[in-house]
Amino acid sequence: MIWLLFFCTAFLARAEPAAAKPLVAVLAQNSGTEMTDFMVPYGVIASSGAADVIAVSTGAGPIDFMTGVEARGDMTIAEFDVAHSRGADFVIIPAFHDSENAATRDWLRKQASKGATLVSICDGVLVMAGTGLLDGHKATGHFHSLDERRRDFPKVEWKTNTRFVQDGKFISSAGVSASLPTALYIVELIAGRERAMEVARAQGVSGYSAAHDSDAFRLTTGDYWLAAKSLLFAWPRDVYALRTGAGVDEVGFAFAADMLSRTFRAKVAVVADEAEVRTRYGLRLLRRMAPEEVPSRAVTVRIGGATQMSDLAVGEGARAADDMADYLTRRYGAEMAAFVTTQLEYPAKIHRPAAKSALPALASNPPL
Repeated sequence: MIWLLFFCTAFLARAEPAAAKPLVAVLAQNSGTEMTDFMVPYGVIASSGAADVIAVSTGAGPIDFMTGVEARGDMTIAEFDVAHSRGADFVIIPAFHDSENAATRDWLRKQASKGATLVSICDGVLVMAGTGLLDGHKATGHFHSLDERRRDFPKVEWKTNTRFVQDGKFISSAGVSASLPTALYIVELIAGRERAMEVARAQGVSGYSAAHDSDAFRLTTGDYWLAAKSLLFAWPRDVYALRTGAGVDEVGFAFAADMLSRTFRAKVAVVADEAEVRTRYGLRLLRRMAPEEVPSRAVTVRIGGATQMSDLAVGEGARAADDMADYLTRRYGAEMAAFVTTQLEYPAKIHRPAAKSALPALASNPPL
């Protein structure tokens, strides 16, 4: 009898399925999602191998990133609910064009009720606070929205001078670039600090501390004037062709596209051989141009690629942000570089180079 009991116990143990990895849903709003807020957590958490990461869109069809780049999610929120009835372990909430969308808020409430930890990046916190779930909790967001957040959500305890805040099942981050340390912190929660530090080093950073001086960031009158001049008078737009192949790094791609578009004088376009390109961890980017359609004077941007005479080579991971800050300084000046990095709440050291560097030719073509 004892042997029979032992046999049955051993058989049942072998028959039980292996424990699934934690499930991370990175949410996108089809009508407008902040690219870095979305792609950085997607790429960083997936690179850890510690979780299953799914790109979830609010509806069917392409996701419009605010850079003008388009992508396709793995499934819609309705499809996710059918496929994963128990819900996600973590839901990443980027900044959206429509932070007051009722269906999005309802879905987040549903995920929270099933036990998900909600993680807002930058002003994705406006979406999360709009659910009412943050009332009575500590949270943070982009430095520029602080007054708006205090006015619209007075029951939330808004914190400043921190990269990210966790209060129970809610995590929130500061401006756009805080997506990287926040994603690494999530890796720590899932897989431990040792694995998170390995991922951090692979991304080109030495750590992911929450220490941050948000009070040092502000948009000045000069910044608004620079933006207005670029938006109104910088015609034709400079054209940057993001030469994209299978396996492109999500983090480097996002920083490059986002920082170029934030000059208000540049257009970025995904250039690929195929109509749809899979990034390193499976996000589907949609082509804007075939290689033969690229204007002759456009700057070809390559992520992690070899430098060529007419290319702008940008490093992978966090290195891309510094590479882009240096490029913007050389091409458009320190004021523009500071304006862009301030928008991302990125603590870059902007300086004018000692000597001029050779730069790629810039487009004089009509806007895309």
